[in-house]
Amino acid sequence: MDKDSYLIIVSPVRHSIEVSNSNFIASAFPVSIKIGVNPDFIGVNGEVFRYSDDAEPSGTAGIKIFSAIQSKNLSDILVVVT
Repeated sequence: MDKDSYLIIVSPVRHSIEVSNSNFIASAFPVSIKIGVNPDFIGVNGEVFRYSDDAEPSGTAGIKIFSAIQSKNLSDILVVVT
């Protein structure tokens, strides 16, 4: 796959995993609408992305999930982990 290619998901998926007696559920959804200019979203090289640790210690959740998405070269996706 070249650097200008990316992968998408075509339908919602859900996966759960237990880590250190905590259960995590990841839900992924395909998205195809363009998000307008919003100061809460960060753009890099024409891409729009946002992540949050939402009450978890800073740097422990959002960036790691985002990095996993990037490592699989996924695009047009929304992932929520609960």
